[in-house]
Amino acid sequence: MRCCPECFRDNEVKALFRGIKTTNDCDYCGRKAMPTLETVELEETFKPLLNIYEVNKTSAILLSEKIQLDWNIFNLTDDIIQKFFKDIFPHATIGTPDILVRGVINKGELSGSSSLLLSQWNSFKDEIKNHNRFFVKNSIDFDFIEEIIIDLAHEYHAGKTQFFRGRISTNKGWDMKDLNKPPADKSSAGRANPVGIPYLYVSLDEETTLYETRATYLDFVTIGTFELVEDIKIVRFRSIHEMSPFVMNNLEKYSEYQGFLVQLEKELSEPLRRYDSELDYLPTQYLCEFVKSQGYDGVEYGSAMNKGGINLAIFNDNKLKCVSKKVIEIKNIIIDYC
Repeated sequence: MRCCPECFRDNEVKALFRGIKTTNDCDYCGRKAMPTLETVELEETFKPLLNIYEVNKTSAILLSEKIQLDWNIFNLTDDIIQKFFKDIFPHATIGTPDILVRGVINKGELSGSSSLLLSQWNSFKDEIKNHNRFFVKNSIDFDFIEEIIIDLAHEYHAGKTQFFRGRISTNKGWDMKDLNKPPADKSSAGRANPVGIPYLYVSLDEETTLYETRATYLDFVTIGTFELVEDIKIVRFRSIHEMSPFVMNNLEKYSEYQGFLVQLEKELSEPLRRYDSELDYLPTQYLCEFVKSQGYDGVEYGSAMNKGGINLAIFNDNKLKCVSKKVIEIKNIIIDYC
């Protein structure tokens, strides 16, 4: 049986097909004349993934379904994914012999480690917002966070990516120097930065930048385009469920604490409403300060204002420069409500 790159959503698996010159028809998705691999050739790639699952009599979810739920690897239907796993492990040589046909559970879910860390995080949030700001008793296991964010790290290279920042303006727009981070004495608190310690907030596309400004009908917005003057290394708190399991330094530990990381992702993306308190940002500010203390240049998180959009908070804006700007006028606003 042969599979092709279009059978997968995971970019690490798709990369295995690069450089294949000959083409065949795919036995799983049915596409014609595609670069393909014999399914069993992927056995060593997928084998470590099976180690984080075990048969569990209380579960009705098959291994193929559970892996797809946890990692979103495939671009196939459930029944075809099940066929893929039977083909890739024809002798079920790893784990429990019937692991392919019985209900399974992620071992990390049984450990309760993620639930414990979530409980610690909630206690920490309550204390730092309502009781103790600097000498916190309900601390969290930052040794773990230091270890696990290694798998969330990503590098952006100078000359490869553009970033965007928008500011509501007049029709004349802001000067490019005014599109950098605000001066410390004018810096308010944000989701990542404490008051008085400004960071540069940018997006990966112009549309997300516009949403993040919260501009309204007939507003003018100055959009600055930024480029890197040197490489940066950031921590991605986004798309946790879509992280590739094939690049993890410690897949079992990552799987064990995935639920906690999903919560951090959610909190970094949540916008403040007009009537919310800036104190609600204190926990994520603390988290970002910790990331900065580990030598990273920023954090990346999903936009709550524009689904699918990506934002970054850059700690040191000297590593970016504004290379151009333009002024646009908002001509239409579409409101969705319930």
